[in-house]
Amino acid sequence: MSRLSSFVFFWLISAAIAGGQCTDCKGVTTDQPDYCFIHPEFEGKCVAFLAGQNYCYLDENGKAVRIEMAAEGQTPVGWLIEVSKNKKYKADGSDILFLERAIEKWRSAERAVGMLSTPSGLQYKFLTKTEGKMPAAGKKVFVHYKGTLEDGTVFDNSYDRGQPFSFVLGTSQVIKGWDEGIQLFPVGSKGLLRIPPALGYGAHGAGGVIPPNATLYFEIEVMSAD
Repeated sequence: MSRLSSFVFFWLISAAIAGGQCTDCKGVTTDQPDYCFIHPEFEGKCVAFLAGQNYCYLDENGKAVRIEMAAEGQTPVGWLIEVSKNKKYKADGSDILFLERAIEKWRSAERAVGMLSTPSGLQYKFLTKTEGKMPAAGKKVFVHYKGTLEDGTVFDNSYDRGQPFSFVLGTSQVIKGWDEGIQLFPVGSKGLLRIPPALGYGAHGAGGVIPPNATLYFEIEVMSAD
């Protein structure tokens, strides 16, 4: 399961925030963070994140401590209790609330780090890349996937069904973003597709689950291509 999956459990909290390429966490000197989170209600606090890493930095007035992210399968409550009890972090209630908000924002921001674009507007990145066979148009492919909306809502998940989805590539059996995107990933690879409305379900949406003009994210794993 990718880092994206491990963040899905954090709930949405509406807040006015500032974020982006990290320049605000002054106490972070050992890494080059990809994203900073600050919030006007928490003066002097900053959280710095690095794509693909299982830790972040909580920076307060230029002094940063490294905090391990939630382990795979760990509940939000379990993680927060672990952080609050660890004397090394010295995290108080304000820190915990701030971290909740920061991680929720990072869950969305991390998806954009390292994305590549095609002329059609499709975006993609590799989570795991292999030297396997490249899927080709006209071939039947088997793909495991998890589909989410921009807010993180999961609308479909083949892993839950225990069976990959199969279709003939390049024959319009699926949305355009899939016909194009799956061909970019060798068999055995895992990746993330960001599919704009024009390559997805457009202005009509789908099935009462995907709203009109929705941008879709698919975490995919190409199982085979015959």
